[in-house]
Amino acid sequence: MGARSVQIVDTPFLLLDGYLEIDAEGSLVRMNRRALEIYGGAAEDVARALLAPPEEQQRLWVELAAERAADARTFRAALHRHRALTPEVIFDLVPLRDGRTLERCSVPLRDAEGRVTGRAAYLRDVSARRGDEEDLRERARRSAAVADLGELALFAE
Repeated sequence: MGARSVQIVDTPFLLLDGYLEIDAEGSLVRMNRRALEIYGGAAEDVARALLAPPEEQQRLWVELAAERAADARTFRAALHRHRALTPEVIFDLVPLRDGRTLERCSVPLRDAEGRVTGRAAYLRDVSARRGDEEDLRERARRSAAVADLGELALFAE
């Protein structure tokens, strides 16, 4: 199958998640605008990728995302797993250079006979939630330390 342009779709409802779809060859074929926003793609980079010839677009989209990842090598390795036509659901976290964390989940797409024909991936910015979890852990550590000190004070005499 020849190279084709990536289709940018607007979701019919207010979807907070980014959506990407790949075909049987592992090529990106469709994504929503929220996926572009979540990765933080600069307008000029997105425009350059959209205007590139179809055979060049795949590389540009991967580079656009990898440049924003905290560790490009780890990002590419994980992306390879998400692009494989496997029947399982794949879930991981993607730390970005700007300090945000994305949650990425991909699921197999199947034809009428049940064969895996591609994958759909969903992206969500979970930075605020992860920050809240860390704050809660820190408060728990402090409370435990205060309790330990209180116990020591009671038995110090």
